[in-house]
Amino acid sequence: MSPFKKLLKISRPRFWMYIFGPALLGFISGSFQISFLNIFILIVFLIPANIFIYGINDYHDFDTDHFNDKKGDKEHKLLEKEKNWLKNILNIAFLILLIPFFLDYSLNQKLIYILFLFLGWAYSSPPFRFKAKPFLDSFSNLFYILPAFFFNFSISPIFFLWPIAMHLYSAIPDIEPDKKANLKTTATVLDYKKSLLLCFILWGTFSIYLILQNPIFLLSLVYPTIPAYLYFNKDKKQSEKIYWYFPKLNITLGFLAFWFIVITTS
Repeated sequence: MSPFKKLLKISRPRFWMYIFGPALLGFISGSFQISFLNIFILIVFLIPANIFIYGINDYHDFDTDHFNDKKGDKEHKLLEKEKNWLKNILNIAFLILLIPFFLDYSLNQKLIYILFLFLGWAYSSPPFRFKAKPFLDSFSNLFYILPAFFFNFSISPIFFLWPIAMHLYSAIPDIEPDKKANLKTTATVLDYKKSLLLCFILWGTFSIYLILQNPIFLLSLVYPTIPAYLYFNKDKKQSEKIYWYFPKLNITLGFLAFWFIVITTS
């Protein structure tokens, strides 16, 4: 595998929109000023940020990833000989991510950006390593929605519930491998059904809020419906199968949200 393809796989393109999508929605719902600065930061959220966040995750999860079946199948499984190469890539990505601090962004934007980078780094990296701290692991994933706040400070904090629930759900298929690796997460502490129940509550609250804003957001009920369905389904493997459909689901609903914002704000 070429270094480029390897880097592309490490950055997990299927999940790029989890960071770039909120940034784009925040951009079009906020000032929506097309400028060099805005285009640059959108590109930062699209590529360098994903390389940095997921690369750090792979680097620090090296010892536990051999318990995870999706590594080597759905995602790149880092080899010992690749660690120094990845470390150099992460250093380059970090230097690129520092550039916004020297550009003409507001203090509030820079503070949000700092929080975004810190949580993205601290999730996987010691001494914080939030991913190994139950409840902090899911809560720290609110950084996924911070790019939206970077462009639009008026977005409701209720949107933090979406990435928190998304993280918890993503940890459910990893309950058994995480237990084998002695890695404590919200999902391993709550176990399967309680984790699904919490996902239902978080996504349900998020969905109700959206529907109260506009009935068109009834489509968002698909999120709490998924953990509700799995709660009564005896086949636990269904949770992992559905997990891999989330990128398509999130992109589809994000696309509809994009045009809703464009139409209602034009």
